[in-house]
Amino acid sequence: MIGRAAEFARRVWEEIDRQDRVAQVLVLLAVPDAQYKTYAMADPGNSLQMGGVLGGRGQLLTAPEEPLTVRRRDLGHPDTIDRLRAELKRRFAAEQGPQYL
Repeated sequence: MIGRAAEFARRVWEEIDRQDRVAQVLVLLAVPDAQYKTYAMADPGNSLQMGGVLGGRGQLLTAPEEPLTVRRRDLGHPDTIDRLRAELKRRFAAEQGPQYL
């Protein structure tokens, strides 16, 4: 899903900024209602997951903690996607505990 979101953002960026005036952006992942979700590398299908309570931080999980600065040409690069995926996994582990990974 992160790769598809990056591709969508890149295409929108190309439409909005056809003259290449914006060279980089800040990237942040957000997972609403994260206390009801778990981190999974593959789609778990139609399963009910209760997850843990997010250490009192509310229902929105963001990763990385500080937005990542990304150049336009690197937005969909595998290294960028891998870094975002690793940060999201780390945040889930930090907030819910490794048993939910």
